[in-house]
Amino acid sequence: MSTLQLNDELLRKLEARDLTAVLELDQGVEISRLQQEVLKLREQIKRLSVYRFMAYRDELTGLHNRRYFDEHLKDECARASRFSDYTFALVVVDINDFKQVNDTYGHTTGDVLLCDVAHLLKDSVRRVDMCCRIGGDEFGLILPETDEAGARLLMNRLVDRLEERTTDQPYTLSVSLGYACPNGDLTEPANVLSAADEAMYASKRLYKNQKK
Repeated sequence: MSTLQLNDELLRKLEARDLTAVLELDQGVEISRLQQEVLKLREQIKRLSVYRFMAYRDELTGLHNRRYFDEHLKDECARASRFSDYTFALVVVDINDFKQVNDTYGHTTGDVLLCDVAHLLKDSVRRVDMCCRIGGDEFGLILPETDEAGARLLMNRLVDRLEERTTDQPYTLSVSLGYACPNGDLTEPANVLSAADEAMYASKRLYKNQKK
């Protein structure tokens, strides 16, 4: 082989090796860039998850808020309308004499009372149930796959836990309860909530009459 041919062969080998090195380098740079993008996307997803969590939580009690309640009540009503063998129960809970507690002991004590009720409710429901603060001193419990008997059972359990409860707080913790289950004429979310509210207010009127 001549010197010229040898030089050409070495040049081709060098060019092939350099090309491979460049390709490997480009692949490494591209992989590194993609890894960085994946990390950024994961961070964005994590931040969005935090924002979503905050958007659906009541800041004081830590329960789900009215936005979460409205969305899931709508979903449960739609499911009950679609499947004739599916039902759920909505239980509305309202604190008795809440304004009196605020006026007598101050809003800080009122906040403690709200958190007490939130804790009691959360400990009394199943993991699949949705426990929400839907108003100032009003709470809503959405109980999937629960009929009227199941709703009454939960309400009785809440009453029993209230009676067993001991506390060093200056107020007496008392609530009024009402429930509703969807049926053929009661499938719209607003109507189901209204029916549960009406039952709760009937309970509250009975409570007030007993205090007289």
